[in-house]
Amino acid sequence: MAELDISPPTFFRYFSAKDGVLREILSTLSARRRSSQERRAASRGVEPRSFESRMRDWITQHPAWAAQNRQLILACSTPATEDVSRDDHQASAGRMIEIGQQCGEITQELSKETLAQLMNGMLRCVLREWASHEDPPYDLEERLNAALTVFLRGASTVQARVEPGNESEQS
Repeated sequence: MAELDISPPTFFRYFSAKDGVLREILSTLSARRRSSQERRAASRGVEPRSFESRMRDWITQHPAWAAQNRQLILACSTPATEDVSRDDHQASAGRMIEIGQQCGEITQELSKETLAQLMNGMLRCVLREWASHEDPPYDLEERLNAALTVFLRGASTVQARVEPGNESEQS
């Protein structure tokens, strides 16, 4: 509280509990992430990118953020705060999946909401497990790529053998 130059009663007038603080942090981080993604997309121009390419790009950037925010990841993995980040990530994934479905890359046998929930669940599970170890037994980027590969094998309309970093390799 001293760093904020406010008293505890003033602080808790805005946030009645730790969950409220975490929700606000998550909301702010999500807004920043969306803004950053929009800037990156705008800087690339209008070149079409595959769903897989967009997801692999996200995975490449995520480990550095996760390493800096390990405690936040764990704190936000509580039932009281998980819904905020989960809903935001699922909405973002749903938009990308919808584009993939429109382009014919991703199956339409399941709704974009269902596919987003499944993909988001896999990626969040890997991230939470990684963050729970003081010295994680695996590389986060490799494990996120592996989870995406498993998801794509089931969700892709193209019968391709998807390998991390080798998006167009056919089986």
